[in-house]
Amino acid sequence: GTNESKHLHNMAEGKENLPWAQPNFKPSAILDLSGTDLGAIGATSLAEFMRRDKTIQALDLTQAQIASNLDGSAGYNDKGIEALAVALSVNSTLKSLKLFANHLRDESVDHIVKIVLGNDTLKSLNVGYNDFSAKGIQEISNAVASSESLEELTVGAGTIHVQQVKGRPSMNSHKSKKSKKK
Repeated sequence: GTNESKHLHNMAEGKENLPWAQPNFKPSAILDLSGTDLGAIGATSLAEFMRRDKTIQALDLTQAQIASNLDGSAGYNDKGIEALAVALSVNSTLKSLKLFANHLRDESVDHIVKIVLGNDTLKSLNVGYNDFSAKGIQEISNAVASSESLEELTVGAGTIHVQQVKGRPSMNSHKSKKSKKK
């Protein structure tokens, strides 16, 4: 990768080097960490910060490797997304969250559902281009349908406006139309 991504790769190795760990770090409304090698450790550290933050409204973790161990060991690590789920269910300023292309799997669906149901300021969630099964996507969509705040969900390749999800009556809610005529 580029020097910058290598720099961030090294930063995630030492938590104290992460930008939000600096005493003079002043977040702006948008925190763009897309394309960084944040890894599960960095995501966990970010979660600790987001739990208290009152500034960031848009968090972009596109391709931030948040389910990866950065020490080169293979395997899926969802400690980062788990920590983010806990933090974001108490965060009350975030409006947009992008978790696009993080190789997230069905093991992490519960954490995403927790974010959707626990955060009442989030308006836009992008979990597209991850490794969810159809069942996983359905679980996320179901959570979104019962969310009070979410307006836009990106899963797979498309963006769904939540009004569409909420507007469609579920198939099994219709009583059969055979009303008996007297």
